[in-house]
Amino acid sequence: MTHFRRLVTLLPLPFVFLACETNEVTETIVFEGDFAALFAQLDHSDLTVVGGAVGSGLEVKVTSWGTAVATDKAQDRLDGNSYTATAEGEVVSLNSRSTENRAGVDFDVRSPEFLSLDVAIASGHAHLEYLEGTHLVTASSVRGEGLIGEIDAYAESGDNVIAIWPYENARIRIETWSGDNVLTLPYGLDYDLTIVGDPEYAMDIQDLGFDVAYASGAAYVAQRGAATIRVEVFTSGGDTTIYAD
Repeated sequence: MTHFRRLVTLLPLPFVFLACETNEVTETIVFEGDFAALFAQLDHSDLTVVGGAVGSGLEVKVTSWGTAVATDKAQDRLDGNSYTATAEGEVVSLNSRSTENRAGVDFDVRSPEFLSLDVAIASGHAHLEYLEGTHLVTASSVRGEGLIGEIDAYAESGDNVIAIWPYENARIRIETWSGDNVLTLPYGLDYDLTIVGDPEYAMDIQDLGFDVAYASGAAYVAQRGAATIRVEVFTSGGDTTIYAD
């Protein structure tokens, strides 16, 4: 009997590790005065707004950046960014545009507690903290904590995670296209709640002190007291969770 032994020689292969280079430029703009609202029309931008961080006016830190595997290409992408930050009357306006996908302009805003928002972000995230007012926000994802007032939040490709104390006759509306809806509300207020969830995903609704509640499939409606606070939750492509605080 003849025995065969197969010898396998493993030759080292050349590996090339590519490190990304990020070029960025930062600028801080201070607006003095009393402002009621922030308007933002942004492209490839993340927006953070923190209320109660300053006593008056607004402080806006702008970071324009570009990323690539080579420094010169990162600079080219950075050079394709543009933005403006202006104030007129009681409104501060932010605008940005990026010509490249691996580039963007991020805004970090420090404001008083009282500030309403009108924000639309194409390919970017919104993060709101400790603000009181009426907020209209469209972004890839929306996160809000310590909010007071009203909000209409639409997350185009990610999650809504919102914690808010509503005004007496407020309207709260959150919607996702492909993500979770997580909403935290105080227990015991006069809610008129409508939820349309995604039947292929989970739905977890804590009791907010409802007088009546009905569920059918992925739909849920409930009311308490005078039902003066309208709450609407529409979820597609994710779970729906309502927490009582």
